[in-house]
Amino acid sequence: MKKLYDENRNLVNVSNSLLRHYGLETFHPSLKELDAILDESKNKKICLILLDGFGKHIQELHSSSCRYILSHNKRTITSVFPPTTTSATTSLLTGKYPIETGWPGWTEKLPEYDVPDGKDAYEYLEELCFEGLKRRYSDVTQELTER
Repeated sequence: MKKLYDENRNLVNVSNSLLRHYGLETFHPSLKELDAILDESKNKKICLILLDGFGKHIQELHSSSCRYILSHNKRTITSVFPPTTTSATTSLLTGKYPIETGWPGWTEKLPEYDVPDGKDAYEYLEELCFEGLKRRYSDVTQELTER
């Protein structure tokens, strides 16, 4: 089953790179390319700009309007799952995934629940989402799967 986010290149990895840079406890692997940049920098102050809702798909869809951003793109990272503003910003601030913080959306808090043997919480949640996708759409296209 295809993951909805890249476990090695997402907002949680960015956050853990920042935690690492400041000598704080990390919870997940950091983003190696960002680690290298931060290690070279003598600056302790960092400005991170998060453009909510302005992912790769939107940039490509409106490529004529955002040529500057596209021409300066160094790496693409994924958000987290679910890719809501709340889960993404909370993950960026904590260095943890939404399933760990319990914040998938503004008013939702995930309860503790058991997952089937042999699966972790992420795999089970993704499985449930893909089952829902198949129930909702008779033809599950590549575009729907990636979205």
